[in-house]
Amino acid sequence: MVSARLLMGAGSAVGGSAATAYAMDVLSLYPKHKGRLLGALNAAGALAWILGPALGGFLAERAGIGLPFVLVGGILLATAPAIHWLLPETQPPA
Repeated sequence: MVSARLLMGAGSAVGGSAATAYAMDVLSLYPKHKGRLLGALNAAGALAWILGPALGGFLAERAGIGLPFVLVGGILLATAPAIHWLLPETQPPA
């Protein structure tokens, strides 16, 4: 359980930092839509807080308590490279 939780914490740190940096870059490009963009991001985050425990509990009941942590941690660790490869650069080169 400890190793699964450490993986989830590392993935959260990497994924959260990359997502926040990209969101701030996008917000600076569209200042007139700042409220709409932040609202959509916060709504998605709130939905994750609602659905995450329900789906995690469902997985834990069927496959063991560590599986949800390992899955989420792995997905979050993959987020930073996916953002790097899939999303366009938002700032011009210096």
